[in-house]
Amino acid sequence: MVMDTTADQPSSYLTQDARFFQQRDDFTRAAAERIVPLLLELYSPKSVIDLGCGVGTWLSVFQGHGVHEVHGIDGWEVDTSLLQIAPKDFEKHDLSHKVAVGRHYDLAISLEVAEHLPPRSAGDFVKTLVDLAPVVLFSAAIPNQGGINHVNEQWPQYWAEMFGGHNYVAIDTIRRQIWRDASIKGWYRQNIFMFSRSDILEGHPALRDAYKQTWPEQLDLVHPQIFSWKQSDHQREIIRARQLTLADVVRMLPELIRRSIVSRWKRLRGATDVKPSSGMR
Repeated sequence: MVMDTTADQPSSYLTQDARFFQQRDDFTRAAAERIVPLLLELYSPKSVIDLGCGVGTWLSVFQGHGVHEVHGIDGWEVDTSLLQIAPKDFEKHDLSHKVAVGRHYDLAISLEVAEHLPPRSAGDFVKTLVDLAPVVLFSAAIPNQGGINHVNEQWPQYWAEMFGGHNYVAIDTIRRQIWRDASIKGWYRQNIFMFSRSDILEGHPALRDAYKQTWPEQLDLVHPQIFSWKQSDHQREIIRARQLTLADVVRMLPELIRRSIVSRWKRLRGATDVKPSSGMR
C-alpha cells in the first residue's frame, strides 16, 4: 500500500529489538485499554491507521472495541511473529522517510514515535498524519523527558503549531481523565492529545465541546511523574559526583582540558562554526 519506495534500508532512529516490543506490549495494552474507550466517547471511527504501531497493540484494542478496519506501519525491525493484528494489516516502512498511503482513514494515531525521527522529518510526518485522517491521536516526548534514540523532543505547543498549519486544532481532554491514573505510563499521561480538522467539529458535538475546554496555555503542562524522573536523575548525578575519587578526576582531565582548549580556540577565532584541526581533537 505504501507508494514511496525510496526507503529500502532500516533507520537507525527506530532500531529496536524483539525483546523491546515484548516488554512494551504489557504497559502499552494497559494504556490502550483505558484510553481507547475515552476516545470513542468523543469520536467514532470506523477505520484506524497507526504510524509507528510496533506490534499493533493499540490497533488490536481498537478491534476489540468494534473498529475492525485497521492498518499499522512501522520500521523494518518489527518482528512480525509478535504482531497483535493480522499480517495483512501491517506493513514495514522507514518512518523517517515520506509515507504515502493510497487511501484515507477516520482516525490516524502515532504515539511516542515523532521524537525518534530527525527534526527535518517532523513536517513531513505531521503532513502524512493529516493527509491520512481528519482526527489524529498523537503523543511525543517533551524536552529532557529522556528515552532511547530520542532525537527530536519538543513541547506540545511545537506540534500544535505544526498541526495548526493544516487547520487542525489541539484537543486536550484525554490527559485530564488519565492524569492521576498510575496504571498508565507517565509519558502517555504527559503527552497524549487529539488533533482535529477544525471544519469537522460542528458535526461531532462531543469533540467540539472538548475543544472548547482546551486552552493553549495548558498544552505545555508537565506531569509530576515526568518532573520527578528528571529530579531523580539530577540527584543521581550529584551522588555520582560526590563519589568521584582523585583517580577518577585525573582520568577525566585529558577530556576536560581538550574541551576547554577547543572552546577557547573557537572564541579566539570568533567563528563557532569552524572546526579545529584533527590535532586538536
